[in-house]
Amino acid sequence: QKSNSRTRTWTCDLEQCTSTANFTRLADLQRHQSTVHGVGTPDFPCTVPRCTRIGDKGFTRRDHLVEHLRNFHHLDIPKRRPGERSAGLPPY
Repeated sequence: QKSNSRTRTWTCDLEQCTSTANFTRLADLQRHQSTVHGVGTPDFPCTVPRCTRIGDKGFTRRDHLVEHLRNFHHLDIPKRRPGERSAGLPPY
């Protein structure tokens, strides 16, 4: 929900939310709702064969999938370089 202040901010209006955070970007509110409240379905499943992090057990954030691939599957995914938008995911 939008506030009426000069700087546009959004707050989480989900009934169960106890956060008093004001988000300056709509994308930040949406990330809060998906990661804290599980709104939406995970858009980033793990594509490593036989990994169970798929469907509802997938990741709602791409950076969390990348960390999973690095730490759980020990894949060598380079960190992004300055100017790059995101770290590249390896093809499977």
